This record gives sequence, structure tokens and C-alpha cells, in this order.
Amino acid sequence: MSMASAALLSVVGRMDMMLVALSRQPKYRGLIPFLQTYYLVTKAVTAAGMQRRTFYDQPAALERLDSVFADLYFKPLERWLAGQRRQPAPWKTYYTYCQSGHGNAFVELLLGINAHINGDLPLALNTARYRAAKDFNRIDALLLSVIPEVMQFLTKHYHDYLSVGAFLLPSLTEQEFHHIIVRWRHQAWDNAQQINANNLSAARKKLHTQTEAVAKQLVEIFSSPQQLVRRRAELETLRVVL
Repeated sequence: MSMASAALLSVVGRMDMMLVALSRQPKYRGLIPFLQTYYLVTKAVTAAGMQRRTFYDQPAALERLDSVFADLYFKPLERWLAGQRRQPAPWKTYYTYCQSGHGNAFVELLLGINAHINGDLPLALNTARYRAAKDFNRIDALLLSVIPEVMQFLTKHYHDYLSVGAFLLPSLTEQEFHHIIVRWRHQAWDNAQQINANNLSAARKKLHTQTEAVAKQLVEIFSSPQQLVRRRAELETLRVVL
């Protein structure tokens, strides 16, 4: 096993232990949908490289990126668990919604994805100096491959109308995720190319401000089945651009 593989397995193990810890306390229920999804995707990314050594062109670089990326998730989570309830962008709306006690699991998932991809991923790409575009794009298929398992998990444990509907209409769900989440990943890649040492602070602020704006729109769009029917087309317009 390479040192890089060991590092990525450590991230997976950390997520696994955090899921166990959160599941033991009902007050943390809202944090589980995103972490469960993140865990499944990271496991898939790790397994693909371990099962076929040539799957990634630059595995060490990808694993370095994943470690940097994971830190941007764990640091605000650990602050929140330590009692710091007023989280800064890009996670502010996510934690506010999750701690409300009456949130929707599917929205909790989308808010986490928005914060981590739109708000964190461009900065992680910049920090890791990641340039392996082909490997980055390979993750799209792995991400989509875990969607059925994610929806099954949400339907089983949360029983909300969005999760049940997504599970019953898997082809629609895959299409929605491809058009929204994969598009966010590609926009994050483009945004990362615009960041340099001279504009890092300003870029971070702009990314985080726009990510919070997207989060607030998501909460409004998914506030009721009626709102979703009326405003579903707006999902295609949600983006963060430097």
C-alpha cells in the first residue's frame, strides 16, 4: 500500500467514525445525509484506485487533493461540534438549516454539497495545485454511481417526500445530479484556474458569498412541494462564478 493510499484510507476511516458518533445523538441527525454521501463517494474514489492501479493517471496528486478537500469539511464540523454554533461562510446556511430540527434530509444533502463543492473545492484545488483534469473528470461517473445507494439510505432513514420521490424515479435523480452537482464540480475547476496568490483573499470572499446565496435559494426552492414544482427550473441557474 502506498503512503498516498494510506492517507486516503485514513480520510475514509475518519468519516466512518464520525458517522457512528453522529448517529448516536438525535440532535446531529441533520448532519448525516451529507456526510453519508461524502463517505460513499470517497470510498468509491478510493476503491477505484485500489482495484485498478492504472485507473488514475496521477493517484498521488488526487489523494493529496482529497485530503486537503476533506480538511475543509472537517474543520467547520469540529468547530460546530465543539459548540461554535455561528459558522462562517460557506457553511453558515448549512449548519443553520441542519440545527433547526425540522429540515428536509434531501435539502440537508444539497446544502452540504453546495458548501463543499462551490465554496471549498476551488480553494482545495488551488491549495493542492491540482492540475490532473482527466482524473478530476473521472470522479463524475463515480459520484453518479453512488446516487442509488444515497437515495436508498435517505428513504430508509428519513422518509421525506423528496428522498422517496428520488428513489422511485432514479433516472430523473441521475439527470438532476448530473446537471446540477457535476456542473458545480466543473465550475469549481474553472473557478480554481482564476485564483492566484494576488487575489486569493478576494476570491475566497466572493466564492463564499455566492455559495451562501445559492444555499438560501435552495432552501426557498425546496421549502414545499408546491414551491419545487413552480421553481424547479431555477436549479439550472444556480452557480458560483469567479
